[in-house]
Amino acid sequence: MVEQSRLRRSLILLAFLAATAVFVGPAETQTEPGKLVFATNGDAMRNLFEIGVISPNGGPVRKLTHQRVSGDVPTWSTTGRHFLFQVLDSFSDRSSYWRVRIDGTQATRLPRTNESDIPSPDGRYVARITGINPDIEILDERGRLVRRLPFGHSVNWDKELAEGPAVWSRDGRWLAIDVADDDRDYGRVVVVRVNGRGRARPLGRRINGHYETANAWSPRGSYIALSTRRGLDVVRPNGTGRRRVAGKNATWNYVSWAPDERRLAFAGRNGGIYVAGKGRPRRIVRTVSKGWRARRDLSVAWSPNGGNIAYTDRDGLFVVRPDGSGKHRVARGRASTPSWDPRGRRLVYGSKGAIFVVVVDSRARRPRLIVPESTWDDSPQWSPDGTRIAFLRGPEGLDSAKALSIHVMGADGAQQTRIGRGYGPRWSPDGRHLAFVDAVGSFPPGTGKRATSRIMVADALSGDAKFVARGTAPTWSPDGRRLAFMRYEFEQETSGLARGLYLVSHSSLFITAADGSDKQLLAATEHGEFGETHHYDPAWSPDGSAIAALGIGEGGHGVTLIDVASGSRRTLPIEAWEVGWSPDGTWLAYSTISEIGIVLRDGTERRVLVGGSSGRLHPGFSDPCWSPDGARVAFINLDEGDEEKRRPASQDVYLVNVDGTGLKRLTRTPGVEGSLDWSSR
Repeated sequence: MVEQSRLRRSLILLAFLAATAVFVGPAETQTEPGKLVFATNGDAMRNLFEIGVISPNGGPVRKLTHQRVSGDVPTWSTTGRHFLFQVLDSFSDRSSYWRVRIDGTQATRLPRTNESDIPSPDGRYVARITGINPDIEILDERGRLVRRLPFGHSVNWDKELAEGPAVWSRDGRWLAIDVADDDRDYGRVVVVRVNGRGRARPLGRRINGHYETANAWSPRGSYIALSTRRGLDVVRPNGTGRRRVAGKNATWNYVSWAPDERRLAFAGRNGGIYVAGKGRPRRIVRTVSKGWRARRDLSVAWSPNGGNIAYTDRDGLFVVRPDGSGKHRVARGRASTPSWDPRGRRLVYGSKGAIFVVVVDSRARRPRLIVPESTWDDSPQWSPDGTRIAFLRGPEGLDSAKALSIHVMGADGAQQTRIGRGYGPRWSPDGRHLAFVDAVGSFPPGTGKRATSRIMVADALSGDAKFVARGTAPTWSPDGRRLAFMRYEFEQETSGLARGLYLVSHSSLFITAADGSDKQLLAATEHGEFGETHHYDPAWSPDGSAIAALGIGEGGHGVTLIDVASGSRRTLPIEAWEVGWSPDGTWLAYSTISEIGIVLRDGTERRVLVGGSSGRLHPGFSDPCWSPDGARVAFINLDEGDEEKRRPASQDVYLVNVDGTGLKRLTRTPGVEGSLDWSSR
């Protein structure tokens, strides 16, 4: 029984951390109709969030912040004027390819691209494999069909499947596609002419237990290197002249040809950089990364002029001559996928989600940042007068609490000002101050922003901040004189299935004066073997007499009302993930996975507005937010999409009247919306 209880407490902590993620709960309401502000990934496939606004009457979403798209796996185009790079969208878990000028401007997403649709080396076309009995479609940069390349009878699609993306030859004449038996008994490579002339040609036979994949074309397309279980082979595109150039030590990835097509460079499976031609491969460099780390850290690229080989290791990007001499480091830190410009003078490479260019010569040159790391803007909050917006800015994923910062901008997105490090901005009722949380420690591991943190109050104009209390989730009282906040303690499980996890052992709700004086413990809960409940995200009632706190325990997610004067507690008869007070303090709007509803403060009446048995929208609701006049509730609905019907996943803003009528969809984007707030003007 003890082990079962510990497991339940582990699940409670996981749900607790999910519920206290960066997407904050509903905002304070206003007194007049206004605009909705939210974080948006509205054009999708960019893996970034920006701040957008929309009128409750509908219309287009207007973005107030504009972040530059970032990505990884950069490749210099054969024209030398652009880079091609890949962006992984964290919401849809799909990737897309983009093209950007060498100065980092004019980023353009290539058409209909995902991980299987590969751009040509010059960036002008995209090859995609379509259908159950597939053909290869060649699209131009505007998404128009240029040519369809049939496989013909070279592949038996009743027994074989196309696997992995197509591999373009550097001159754009050939495509190589991996094909495998549907039971994965064997794998082989099929080569197709991009001009559509001639038949598709398999380079290998159907032999059970034999696997090979397309690795890299030689510069003029005379040969293609194939990775097999037995090593590294090269073969002509017509299937003749096959020979093995390296044994099992060659990695399946990161093979690069010399410009004369006589040699190849590759990373060894157990480390080292090798050059292979006739005879046995020769190791030219020892590497720091070995074993499984070699597959993660090592990559190679032979320069177009033949004079150098670039390679990555765990401690940087290096250049060395093909004979192993002249090794020198051109960039520090972990780098990936170096690619040479057509003249062999510069390298583009990725590092931690950013893209850099470095000049390769005898002088020390600092890499130049071309495409920055992905930046996310989130958690927008209107100032009480509706003239300014506070919001959160941080690196991709917003998962590094120490890298998050609070910013303020005008209602039109102008005059963006950084206030300080932190997250969770909350305006004071008079709009003169901002309360937020500054993360000063990450202990215990896995608890992130809800662990050791400091609550700060900053002047909204000057940014001068003052420490108020140790805790998290600050929220202002209606008169602006006090703050409510949470504080947590953790303990580490030492046995059972939850061994090693840090679990919430104690949660406390405090109130304090805005200057940090007169702290009072209002409510506290401790875990026991059964029935423990911990609270989070406190919210003052409009009259300041009560605080609604979300609770999570073995019974699920609930809402507790705490009387500020006496500390007495009452649990409302609802399950809820998020709540928000109506402007008059009579009702609370709430969200669950399956519904949006409202409940009277005394719990005597509950009304489901959307979801439940009505089924008008897909289950997946969040961010309930009242209109300033209390007549409507805005919320977010998640549609997971349907791949068979080619309906993409979406997460959009909706409105509904408090009597359940007038359901209205405000946004129709292929991306994500969240963190709603409704202004007074």
